[in-house]
Amino acid sequence: QDDAFLWVDLAHDVDAEHEARVLSEFGADEVVLEQSLALRYPPKIEVLRDDLVFMLLRGLDAQSDSIDFGTIQIAFLVGERFLISRHSAHSPSIERVQRELERGAEGVGRTPAALALDVAGVIVSRYVPIVLNLEGRLERIEDEMFENPTDKLLNELLGYKRQLKKLRRIASYQVALFERVQRDKLSLFSGQERDAMEVAEQFERIVSLSNLLNELSNDLMNGYLSLSSHRLNHIMKVLTVITCIFVPITFIAGIYGMNFEYMPELTSRYAYFTVLSIMVAVVTALLYYFRKKQWF
Repeated sequence: QDDAFLWVDLAHDVDAEHEARVLSEFGADEVVLEQSLALRYPPKIEVLRDDLVFMLLRGLDAQSDSIDFGTIQIAFLVGERFLISRHSAHSPSIERVQRELERGAEGVGRTPAALALDVAGVIVSRYVPIVLNLEGRLERIEDEMFENPTDKLLNELLGYKRQLKKLRRIASYQVALFERVQRDKLSLFSGQERDAMEVAEQFERIVSLSNLLNELSNDLMNGYLSLSSHRLNHIMKVLTVITCIFVPITFIAGIYGMNFEYMPELTSRYAYFTVLSIMVAVVTALLYYFRKKQWF
């Protein structure tokens, strides 16, 4: 059929030698083979020939549905009448597009390049919910922080910041990749510029949301540290007030606790009550002063 093309999907359980042989038969060189079969490599696009393009994407693994995500490597070798895909683990994105093809969904897989962009669209769509769900979680953390700030919340925020940086880096690579598809007018992707632009915009949205949520996490961490510092200052103020109250009366008690034989006040009948009264007066005066200064 003149309008037919071949899609070969190399699943994660295929033998590596067989994968390399298939990729080589369809035009992959040694560099492409190394990058395709690597467990981790940054997303990229490379024009091998006018009729052959290599794409390397990072998608979510099958278990990821939250910000604590893992990724898999998905490689595409795009030709005029074939598409070779290779993924390092089970790929829900590829399976979803395969189901749509089997169902005969309209507009799916018109050309090998369009099919690769269809898979890319599903890949980026799986990233969006985990970012939006994190936004809701950060709002709940903000409420919890004012009610009961704990170190557990701080550790959670630190984990989110690490994952957001990872997400921003992955998405930024893929923004540049699809912007190049749109900008360079690659012959294989002729007529697919709009689809490439939509995928790039979705990844750009993820980058923007990641930056926004990272700033929000920073604000929450700074707020937590400020609250902790305020609580510590309040505790230190209370301890300082207590110390200031007991220092003078301890000084008085220390004087009259000295073991000298001749002390004038020792022979006075009311000396004990007089000293106690002085202590009470000192404490009362200090409490009045601290209260006036609004130290407690």
